[in-house]
Amino acid sequence: MRRSLGHKEQIYAWAEEGLLDKHQLDALAAQDPLAPDGAQWQKGIEQVATAAGLVLLGAGVLFFFAWNWADMHRLAKLALALMGFSSFAVLSAWATPASVLYRSAMFGCCIATGALLALIGQTYQTGSDIWQLFAVWAVLTLPWALLARSNACWGLFWAVGNFALCAFLAQSRWQGLYAGLQAYQALLVVAAANAALLLVFDRFDTLLLAYPRRSIQRLACLGVLSALGCGAAAAWWETDLAALLLAFMVVSAAMLFYFHQRCRDLPVLALILFWMIVVATSGLVNLSIDADETFFLLNGIGLFVLVSSGLAALWLTRLSRESIG
Repeated sequence: MRRSLGHKEQIYAWAEEGLLDKHQLDALAAQDPLAPDGAQWQKGIEQVATAAGLVLLGAGVLFFFAWNWADMHRLAKLALALMGFSSFAVLSAWATPASVLYRSAMFGCCIATGALLALIGQTYQTGSDIWQLFAVWAVLTLPWALLARSNACWGLFWAVGNFALCAFLAQSRWQGLYAGLQAYQALLVVAAANAALLLVFDRFDTLLLAYPRRSIQRLACLGVLSALGCGAAAAWWETDLAALLLAFMVVSAAMLFYFHQRCRDLPVLALILFWMIVVATSGLVNLSIDADETFFLLNGIGLFVLVSSGLAALWLTRLSRESIG
């Protein structure tokens, strides 16, 4: 029995999550070595080169417009942008579904969609705010991501969607439903949106991704912890953000338990520990300044960061060794 690189990667992922013990891992390795052979290395390099080439081609379209913007007629701009978009669409229709070429072409369609929206907005001066452009881009990226079932497309959707949401919440002149949101409420909205994405991919990742690798779940955790962690670190200085400190403590403790006991995920655990250290360090800096303890501020806090980071690294290393036996 010969396994593909994707299957071998999945086996190692299961081992890291604690779903396979050492004896099971050895039994699978006895059936077929888990280390890739020469042919698989060559195939993997070809896949990376293909994906990188298409991404660079999409970036080239963007840079082409940026360089020649002032000298081009608006119809020429639209025609070339549509040509680039159509090329990616035709390539995805021609490629084998779920292949690297297919998913890379779909990712190119996602990038070209954003370029087209920016071009239309600049050419015809629609008057849209920046958050509206990115919100529409995120919505139009969704069909391509569903078709591609690609981590790259979903990652772009996550990045564009979060930027649109943050830009919308930061729009001080908005006079609509969210006009009364305070800073801590806006950060809670961002955290809640990422938490919803995390729940969706935890439940339906096999339907939304051709090769589930927990990449989107980790990005969603990054969004949750970054929103709450930034607010919690600032809460030591701004009493209006005190609710975020409490929310961070509850959420980080719950995530630490879940991703350690229920679903072992070392990158997420590392992210949780990082933000815990950041929030604790911010609190110590605030206490030191209030108490006028310059010596502790300069030396004690540095020692705290070194010791806590070292202990976190040791714990994560031990968990990693336990996962692979």
